[in-house]
Amino acid sequence: QRNQEWREAMPAFLDDVEEKVKIARDHRLKVVIDLHHPPMPGVRADDTEMWEHPDLEKNFTAFWRAVATRLKPYGDVIWGYDLLNEPLDRNQLPHAPREWRPLAVKILKAIREIDPDTPIIVACAVGGNPVGFGSLRPIDVPNTIYTVHCYLPHGYTHQGVHGAKMVGAYPGVKHDGRVWNKEMLRRSLEPVVKFQQQYKVPIYVGEFGAARWAPGAEQYLADYIDLFEEYGWDWTYHAFREWDGWSAEHSTDPDDKTRYESTPRMKLLTDYMSRNR
Repeated sequence: QRNQEWREAMPAFLDDVEEKVKIARDHRLKVVIDLHHPPMPGVRADDTEMWEHPDLEKNFTAFWRAVATRLKPYGDVIWGYDLLNEPLDRNQLPHAPREWRPLAVKILKAIREIDPDTPIIVACAVGGNPVGFGSLRPIDVPNTIYTVHCYLPHGYTHQGVHGAKMVGAYPGVKHDGRVWNKEMLRRSLEPVVKFQQQYKVPIYVGEFGAARWAPGAEQYLADYIDLFEEYGWDWTYHAFREWDGWSAEHSTDPDDKTRYESTPRMKLLTDYMSRNR
């Protein structure tokens, strides 16, 4: 019954997505279509229930076929299709019976049956974490991009989020027995760099960021972006108007809910973005 409801809801969903893509086109923006939740109602991507669902492959491939069919005319606007945000498989969910990569291959091929050109974005199955690239194998489907999410160390970037304890300022913050600075960020990205160099594939930083009240966050972001630019990676800051905790329009005061025309974080990001050609 719930699967039937999901399929009945797809036309309205696609109408909404197409309308947003048109708005992006009108503003000369490229967009990534990112699936944040599996196409099974009530099923979470971070739970083994997703992997045990009887319609796992059918729903994923049906969803992406529908998206590719509807959005194929907007190839000049779609920067890429991101198959699933921060996937987890049995490497992180010990009771999950499946691995992410074989499912990703089937989704990729389903999209390519409809759209041979639009880039497709695949994350490693360690929640998109850099360490997952150590065991990732490339997929033999044309125009595949590999994405990584960068929030290390998590204790620093998420301090104060949902009551998490404050841990200190960057650079020099101590977490997980290590002192974090630009060199430690570089070391944490080594699995991604090795993967890129070995297989000659494009890398996309689909998310990175730090809570706006994390001390030294602007330097943290600048060090990360410097590394992304050094490695030739594309990147997307997380996030614009999703939640004010990540916002570049707010101050460092967690109680200040005002949006400002300019902040140090916003200036940092726009300065780097202005280098685009």
